[in-house]
Amino acid sequence: MKQLKITAASFLAEYWQKKPTIIRNAFDVTTDILDEHELAGLAMEEEIDSRIISFNENQWQNNCGPFEDFTPLCQGQWTLLVQGVENYLRDAQDLLDEFDFIPGWRRDDLMVSFSVAGAGVGPHLDQYDVFIIQGKGSRRWQVGLPGDYQEISPHPKLRQITEFKPVLDEVLYPGDIVYIPPGHPHNGVALEDCLNYSVGFRASTQTELLNSFCDFLMDNDYQGLRYTDPELKTRSHSSEISLEEIDKFREQISAMLHSEQFSSWLGCHLSDAPKCLPEEPETDVSATEVLKWIEQGYAFEKCPGVHTLSYAITTDSEALKAFINSDEYAYPVTDQEEVHLLLNSTVWRPKSKNNFKNSSQFIHNLSTLINKGLWIVQSD
Repeated sequence: MKQLKITAASFLAEYWQKKPTIIRNAFDVTTDILDEHELAGLAMEEEIDSRIISFNENQWQNNCGPFEDFTPLCQGQWTLLVQGVENYLRDAQDLLDEFDFIPGWRRDDLMVSFSVAGAGVGPHLDQYDVFIIQGKGSRRWQVGLPGDYQEISPHPKLRQITEFKPVLDEVLYPGDIVYIPPGHPHNGVALEDCLNYSVGFRASTQTELLNSFCDFLMDNDYQGLRYTDPELKTRSHSSEISLEEIDKFREQISAMLHSEQFSSWLGCHLSDAPKCLPEEPETDVSATEVLKWIEQGYAFEKCPGVHTLSYAITTDSEALKAFINSDEYAYPVTDQEEVHLLLNSTVWRPKSKNNFKNSSQFIHNLSTLINKGLWIVQSD
């Protein structure tokens, strides 16, 4: 958040997952990254998640895209919502990157919505953090505190809550932001035709994590440790299981959480980008070609929607693990600085063009990323 009037450290300490807030004039939104017509164009695409939520003649409707004809659905007070816009627009990815003071593996996507005057999706709860940036137009936001709220479903695919007492009740204008922590009820109503940009964050449940981890183990044919009980003793009833035996099963499961497979799974899970659909080059490039491009001073651009993360490890041959769109890459200690620059820059330019002849692993991995369509070469 380079343009905000509050430092990232202050925001995290005072507000993040603690209380909602309004940040005025956070961005210069003299021109939106797209208009409602371009947003509607995205909503016509098969691979893009989109919805139209409307309230007309005292009835709520929630229709999912892709859409061919908007006219019958855009009646009354309606909102068009499109998920994952950063996968398709560089400007949308750049807007998402303004929030890089929060780890990239926590960020989920950028949802863009267009509402006509009076429209909204009704009062509701979200179980994740969200920053909502006001584009053109204005919207009144009411935000409350966590509590025991009655949930209602005015439509089978729409969950709302009953009344809540707002602690924030403000009108947002272009460039303003409302931050809403998890579990805080909120309701936004457009005062005129308006665009909003919602930066959402991942918040997996224990069940979701466990399911993902189990899928990873099965996909990789992980066998692990078998249950053993050489100290088995007789007991009064064959149906009895002792507390010690229950603990042994718990330890057997816990051992998997401390295995190398756990770290690999977590990196793959957190870097998953199912909506990122890069366009692969027509012909593969070789590591030799990539090295030549680096020596000629070419730059390499990361495609929109790519998810990256990395962590340090402590073996002699590998110093860094990188995870890019659920794939794992290893790098030696000598490449750490360039790897961090590559992962965290929209456009990567090597610090020195002449230091890569001995960086065979870096060059090999970069050629793989280019062949997957995740990075593209800029020759200018």
